[in-house]
Amino acid sequence: MKKISEMSDKELISYAIQLHDVIFVVECYGLKDLYDYAVVMKELIRRGYKIQEVQKPGKLVIKKSNFSSSL
Repeated sequence: MKKISEMSDKELISYAIQLHDVIFVVECYGLKDLYDYAVVMKELIRRGYKIQEVQKPGKLVIKKSNFSSSL
């Protein structure tokens, strides 16, 4: 598996959604899943994405932001 920092945006979003489903929907996860989820979310934000959890279970929305996240 590639390093998270080397993944394309598409791969990273797909991995984020998979991890979200494993952790919050199926509720069958390990410590590595939690760590990877935190790192993936941080990387997506660094790349300028906005992450939003919708109230419906299993729904994670990731959209490209119109602003730069580098402050």
